[in-house]
Amino acid sequence: MNPRAARGKPLRLLSGHGVDTKFFERHELLLTRLLDERFQGAASEQGLLTFLDALDEHNHWLLLLPLGPGLLPFKRQRVTSKELSDARLPATNILVIENEQCAHQLPKMDDTIAILGAGLDLRWLKSTALTNKQVAYWGDMDTWGLLMLARARKYCPHLTPLMMNLGLFQRYGQSRSVPEPVDAGKECPIELTALEADFYQYLLHQKSGRLEQEYLPDDEVALALGNWAGDCI
Repeated sequence: MNPRAARGKPLRLLSGHGVDTKFFERHELLLTRLLDERFQGAASEQGLLTFLDALDEHNHWLLLLPLGPGLLPFKRQRVTSKELSDARLPATNILVIENEQCAHQLPKMDDTIAILGAGLDLRWLKSTALTNKQVAYWGDMDTWGLLMLARARKYCPHLTPLMMNLGLFQRYGQSRSVPEPVDAGKECPIELTALEADFYQYLLHQKSGRLEQEYLPDDEVALALGNWAGDCI
């Protein structure tokens, strides 16, 4: 079994392995450990559903951070992706971020809410409530990050990618990039632009082809987010 084997379907619908539909749900831990042995721990690191690109049929909790005053009654709030599909967020700018670990890098920004930790659970971006919002996506600079960007764009075509390009990778990758244990596949996602597709292929051929978003300098993050929010006004 290879990465992305589920291709967006539920885990129970994986076929061609000589087992019934309940097997994968009953033996997720065993399957994760076996895949970890084959793919250097990638299944545990990414989560089995993300690694196999399987639909999460359970409630996935995401972290909401209001970056400006008066947007939410809490400094941070957990919300399920199902609730986000129906929610009308009280901000013009919606910043979608792959990982939660970079929350400390986010500057104060008026009229902006950040949503962190979505991974490949991005179907909520189809919500009509986001049609008139300014949406941006920021993820790791590796093949999995670009796959998630492609998936986000599939559901929200008008989004703006941030800090996921060859120039930025070359500027900081020499001292901060690491090997990507398992890539997201040799086939480039069709939702990527031509430049993003070239970047995807470039990363596939790098010995250290992974630059995690947490390792970008705070001032670089603040500049990119400020430019995006300024362009949105």
